[in-house]
Amino acid sequence: MAKTITLDELLGVNEVAELLDVRPNQVSVWSHRGKMPTPDVVLNGGKTQVWLRDTIVSWASDVGKLPNDVQIDWRR
Repeated sequence: MAKTITLDELLGVNEVAELLDVRPNQVSVWSHRGKMPTPDVVLNGGKTQVWLRDTIVSWASDVGKLPNDVQIDWRR
């Protein structure tokens, strides 16, 4: 059975920045330098990168960029 994804689970550059408490420009720099995970979806002719929240939380946790106040629901 396919998992249903809600809109709040999809993150663009601005939403990733908000989650990680950095500026959107920093997310763009990380992405351009290959420091971010591969986007889960690329839209708009490759101009718009979209990640699943779980992808970003897992990556940020692994590399030490996850802010202390981010709540992780591991029961999903």
